[in-house]
Amino acid sequence: MPMTPAEQVSGVTATADGERRPPGVGRLALPSRIKLQEYALVGVVLVLVVIGAILKPDTFPTADNLRAILTQASVVGVLAIGIGVAGAMITSSKGDDVAELDPATPAGAANEALQRGDPGRALRILEANSAEIANDAQAQLVLGHVRAARNEGGLALTAYEHALVLDPSLETNEKLRAGLYAMAGGTQDYELVARAFDLWVGRTLDPEARRLLVRGAVSDDIARRKALRPVIERRKLADKVDWLKAYSLDLEQDVSCEARREAVSKLRGVGDIRAVEALERAIVKVGKSGVYRGKRINGCLVEDAKAAIGYLRGLSQK
Repeated sequence: MPMTPAEQVSGVTATADGERRPPGVGRLALPSRIKLQEYALVGVVLVLVVIGAILKPDTFPTADNLRAILTQASVVGVLAIGIGVAGAMITSSKGDDVAELDPATPAGAANEALQRGDPGRALRILEANSAEIANDAQAQLVLGHVRAARNEGGLALTAYEHALVLDPSLETNEKLRAGLYAMAGGTQDYELVARAFDLWVGRTLDPEARRLLVRGAVSDDIARRKALRPVIERRKLADKVDWLKAYSLDLEQDVSCEARREAVSKLRGVGDIRAVEALERAIVKVGKSGVYRGKRINGCLVEDAKAAIGYLRGLSQK
């Protein structure tokens, strides 16, 4: 089941099997990981001492034996600590730092209010300190979460973009990506959808953003398709789009004959013989209701479509 917008911005995450997980669950903080490695190092030393005493009771302990044990323990300990640090760094990314903000700061106090389910209070805290947070990337990130929780999509995008300009590394933040995902797919405000995709693709490295933008280019919703085309061009993803399918849908769905005629020229430009089928359907298409019921509705594009069919068939012979 998809997460609700409130869950997306509150830090709740979903596991692969759909289980909800509260903020922080399943993560191991860096200090505790290092502490475990310190204990492991002491344990290694004690184990080696005991083994030496059992195997060589007559010569143990000597200075040489102790030096050898300490050397072995140091190597093991350094390796263990290195592994622990690497693991802690992997599980503690910059994108999650918003959960560790100082509650004495406006950003931290607002984040706490948001996590308690009070985005209204969180917004009041941030607005009361607007000058202080203007150039604070983490505070702008929290402001984006707050605006998203209040379903204020445009203002959320403005705050998120400001945060990413100030600190591009915040693009890994899970709640930011979840918020952009929601705004890119959960509304029929296609201006907002285009803005969300533009920010998601342009300011993050999330591969899901690019995949969904390209898929949107062949959506059955013509308004969505057309809203995303400028973003696709701007983000240089046009070569990933199935334009034959996109323009065939335009030819089928566009409201006016002139708009459908434009789709004919685009299909001709694509230069794919498979467009002939869509063009032939357009030539004989009849209306299904009103004054055009049972009558051909594409009179303005018939000549263009026939010319395009001849051109495409000619290309296929070469």
